[in-house]
Amino acid sequence: MLNDVDALEVRDVYREGINQSLETYDQLRLNGLACGLSICLGRISGRGEEARSQYQGWLKSLDGPYAPRTYAFMDAEYETDGPIREFRVVFSTDPGANALVTDGVMP
Repeated sequence: MLNDVDALEVRDVYREGINQSLETYDQLRLNGLACGLSICLGRISGRGEEARSQYQGWLKSLDGPYAPRTYAFMDAEYETDGPIREFRVVFSTDPGANALVTDGVMP
């Protein structure tokens, strides 16, 4: 359901946490985040090689004490036309859903 109040609350909490964690990375920004009750999908983008480097630094920061808590995490990088890089993330917000399984095929 698109208007599930609990899912919207989960999204808001994680969006705030991700935005705060991205503040030190000037080339990155959160472009979208959608959450259900136990999983979120997001898009982070940036410009050029610096964005890739900063994204790798941001990933390492997710282990820190102030990072939004995730129980399983997966990401993929997509190049767009031009210098913009897009990083798509999928993560679990539920300790009972601590694994993500895919077929390994990227679109």
